[in-house]
Amino acid sequence: MLKLVTCYPAFPEMLLLGGTLFILLLDLFLKGKKGLTVCLAQCLCILVFVSLCAEKTLTPQLLYAGQYVFDAFARVMKEAVVLLSFFILVYTRKQREFAEQQSEYIFLTLFSLLGAMVLVSAASLLTVYLGLELLSLPLYALIALRRDSALCGEAAIKYFIMGALASGFLLFGFSLLYGLTGSLELAHIATQVNANLLLSPSYLVVLVLILVAVAFKLGIVPFHMWIADVYEGAPLSVTVYLASVPKLAVLALFIRVFVESLTLAPLMLFHLLFALGVLSLVFGNCAALVQKSLRRLLAYSTVGNMGLVFLAFGLSSPQGDGSALFYALVYTFSSIAVFGLILLFCEDRMNIDDLKGLHAQRPYLAFLFLLVMLSLAGIPPLIGFDAKLFVITSLLHQQQYALAVLVVIMSVVAAAYYLKWVRAIYFEKGSERKWMSASTLSTLFININVLALLLWGIFPSTLMALTYHLFSY
Repeated sequence: MLKLVTCYPAFPEMLLLGGTLFILLLDLFLKGKKGLTVCLAQCLCILVFVSLCAEKTLTPQLLYAGQYVFDAFARVMKEAVVLLSFFILVYTRKQREFAEQQSEYIFLTLFSLLGAMVLVSAASLLTVYLGLELLSLPLYALIALRRDSALCGEAAIKYFIMGALASGFLLFGFSLLYGLTGSLELAHIATQVNANLLLSPSYLVVLVLILVAVAFKLGIVPFHMWIADVYEGAPLSVTVYLASVPKLAVLALFIRVFVESLTLAPLMLFHLLFALGVLSLVFGNCAALVQKSLRRLLAYSTVGNMGLVFLAFGLSSPQGDGSALFYALVYTFSSIAVFGLILLFCEDRMNIDDLKGLHAQRPYLAFLFLLVMLSLAGIPPLIGFDAKLFVITSLLHQQQYALAVLVVIMSVVAAAYYLKWVRAIYFEKGSERKWMSASTLSTLFININVLALLLWGIFPSTLMALTYHLFSY
């Protein structure tokens, strides 16, 4: 395998595609043995992760006629999305939401993961669009997988309409960019822009169109209208995937296009990033503060957290970009931890009040919830504290004192609604309820996921140095 990876940097994608097709064919003959399909999918994720780790050459390689790039950034992001997908497949192993559709869930998730990996290594506008659609199309089907649920159907329609709008904006921006530069390759486009188009009004229109498409996908205000309804209506097994892998993949698109390729941009673009970031940060946290539904609370908290990422990217500095990616990685691993706890041990569509009395009935489960909530609230020694501190330090370094103060204030607001979970779990009495039990494997990995947030918080330097190194330009 090591020799194959060295010769073919796209071997992990080939392995994922071939393995998915093999499992798809094998599943036809595994009547009544759907658990084996899940095991094979988990093993496939492990093999893809190992193949990524086996690649030692991190010198940027531009391959396939300039369509594909493999570098340190691609490796780190692919490892992250594959690892996230593995954890999600473990958490959803004993799905209670799908009766006869577990195989469809597995295959659609793997194909969406393939799209995320293609998007991370995209080096041309064509590959960017191919990866984005391969990522998005399975999600439309995943959200609507429960055909007996009106909420799932409504969520799927809303996500499809918003996704189509985002794709339309992106294609329009790409067509204008191709018309201005005469090329589809991001490296050649960057050369043309820096030489001739920096002050062109058409170039600014292109940047805004692409930025709007990215904002739609991430749920940035004012393009967030779909996120709460989709998080609430989609099956929980799909929501946990929506909250993690697509977010990182679209951020990779943003970095490939805006940070690496179109490095020079009008000042107005950075003001726009700050404006969108501030709106999302304030609205997302304030809206989450008044939510009772766990899903809607986490949906609006996602809006606020993505706004914080936009603020860091708006600094247009290596430290700002590194802090944004660091925060995004920490947030996605924290979000799959909290969704995993709900998926494995709680009933679907719970409210915060339903968590009352958990400490008295399941003390260790309450402790796991406590660690995740403290991380999301940004309280030391959990990794969430280091992530927020890294962003605030980046803002202060660029003399953005007002924005740094705003981040601190909104962090206090976020802590208020995250700690409502802790209050309900530890300090309020509730009626006796039956909490579900998870398999040994799922319990093991949810413990690893949650305790990793604590260990990363105690020893954050390695992950910080890695993300900062990716943007040392």
